[in-house]
Formats: sequence, structure tokens, C-alpha cells
Amino acid sequence: MALDLIRIRNLRNISEASLEPSAGINIFEGPNGSGKTSLLEAIYLLGRGRSFRGNRIASVIQKNKQTLELYCEAENNKKSVKIGLRKTTVATDVKINGVRINKLSLLARELPLHLITPRSHEIIEGKADYRRRFLEWGVFHVEPRYQYYSARYQRVLAQRNAALKRDVASVDHWNIELARSGDELNQMRLEYLRSLEPILIDELQYLIPNISISLSWKQGWDQNTDLIDSLTRNRERDIHKGYTSGGPHRADLVIMSSGEPASRILSRGQQKLIVIGLILSQSKLLKNITGMNPIIMVDDLESELDQTNKISIVQRLIAQNTQVIITRTDNNRTSNYQMDKLFHVEHGAVSEERV
Repeated sequence: MALDLIRIRNLRNISEASLEPSAGINIFEGPNGSGKTSLLEAIYLLGRGRSFRGNRIASVIQKNKQTLELYCEAENNKKSVKIGLRKTTVATDVKINGVRINKLSLLARELPLHLITPRSHEIIEGKADYRRRFLEWGVFHVEPRYQYYSARYQRVLAQRNAALKRDVASVDHWNIELARSGDELNQMRLEYLRSLEPILIDELQYLIPNISISLSWKQGWDQNTDLIDSLTRNRERDIHKGYTSGGPHRADLVIMSSGEPASRILSRGQQKLIVIGLILSQSKLLKNITGMNPIIMVDDLESELDQTNKISIVQRLIAQNTQVIITRTDNNRTSNYQMDKLFHVEHGAVSEERV
């Protein structure tokens, strides 16, 4: 997966930009506030249909402008893909190869990407939602049935929650339906995690060799009970609470280090290395199964990492043999990275420089 062309119009402080990144390592450098992160945001919007910097559409569109326009051309598994996105304060129009789409999940299929930011440690420190979404990204891309069962589970969950409040006589019916899709979801997640863990252990030998890490999956209900039995047993409690207290929607990825939760005993820098290891492992697994490499974006690689670790990360990114886009400030020009293309960003303007 590689972007060949990116065009941006009216995104935050970027009035207009056009660039042709390399299929290898790309560095965007410039002072703070120059627009480097906005470039990553543009790519993220093209791949997800939403921003990673908040849900306020108005803040993404350049001040005093009515419309944001993005366009890219990419090679996806030897197939050419053209994506256009037009966003106003009230609507979003997305086209893939000239055809308007209504499901943003189609963008994720065509333009798989990972983003590493200074807040990526929240995968370890934050709520279960962060870790669950991380794992779901991987299952979504390698298991064709996952999206169907995930959507079905969410619909039935909403029906059961409504029944708990207004129609308790139908709860048992929704228990059966929820368990059917929930069991499928849980099995796909478990199988994916079993495939991911050995790749992660190998990857961390390069990034953080003196730290031992293990992964386990909390399925979201009693580990020793079938989902249907758990839903039945907790029926009265759920009626009292008015929502479904257990199920795949409450699942969590448990990340341990030397028998302790990684969030308790590891520094922010160590946590960031583990998150990068998780993302690199997930990318490798995707390639092993589908032959497709995701784009990997790293915002502010310098944050909480020393020079040795930064060089080690870039080396592992190079080993992925995928398109990588890294931002850094001018102050870190001395960082000895191997790169294929260098872009300077200042006041929203982007220019390619000689490497």
C-alpha cells in the first residue's frame, strides 16, 4: 500500500498542497504549528473519513472557508485506487474511483493505515476501548466475516438494551440472538490474538529486548461461562441497570510485563516502544495473510525517545518494506534517519527538499 499523490485544499492552515511521497520513508519537518500534523490528518481522513484530532468538523475546515477537499492516488495490492473526499460543515461526500460511497468502512478497506502519536501510549494506559479498537482493526482487515458479525452484534445489543427498559418479556429472545453473533466475534478475536502474539514477541526483541511482554484476552464476561449462560444469569441485574453488563462489547486486551500490568511498571517511553511493536506486528500479520501492507504514520517520533531508540524504530519501519510518513521539528534535523524523501512544512506550505 503506497500513496503516489496527495492533494489538499482548505484543511486547517493548509490552503493548498500537492505532494508525491515515496513508497518508502518520508520525513515531514518544520517548526511547531507549521502544518505537519495536519498533513497526517489529511491522509487519516482519506483512510477513515474522520479526524483523529476530534469530532468538530468546523475545526478541520480552514477558517473562512466553506469546503475541505482531499484527493489521493494509491497502489493497493497492485490495484490503482483514487479517493476523493469533500467535507462541509453539514455533509461529507466520498468517492472511490469516481463512485460515491455511503460506508466509511470501504475507505478503511482501500486505504489501511496506522497512526502513532505522542498519545499512543493510551493503548496501554487508557480504557479498554482503546485496546479493543486496536485489535478490531486487525481482525477487520484479515477476517471478511468480522464486519458482518460486528454490525449484527451492535444492532442486537441495542435491541436488548431497549428491551431491558421497556419490554422485559422479549429479553430472552435477544439473549439468544446476541449470543450467536457474540460467540462468533469472540472466536475471531481470539484466533487473531493467537496469531499476533508470537509476531509481537519477535518484534519486541529488536525494540525493547530487556522487557518481557505477554498478551491475554478478557472476553467481556465470565471466562468460564458461555455467553448465553452469562446473559441468562445476569438478566435481572441487567434489567435493574437498564443495559447489558457483559459481552464482547466489554472485552479488553490485557498487556502484562513480568507478571504486572504494563501500565503500572513501564515508563511512557517503554510503553511507546511496545505500542510501536504492536502496530508493526499487526502490519506484518496483515501482510502475511492478505499480502497488503498498511501505511504507517508517526507524528512526532522524537517524543519521549532517545536517539538510539529513534534509530532502532526507523530501522524496524524500513524492515516493514511499507510506506512510512514521519513528522519531526526542525530542531531534530541532526537525527540520523535513513529516508527516501524529505518535505519541509512551514505556514501550511509544503515543499520537497533534496535528501
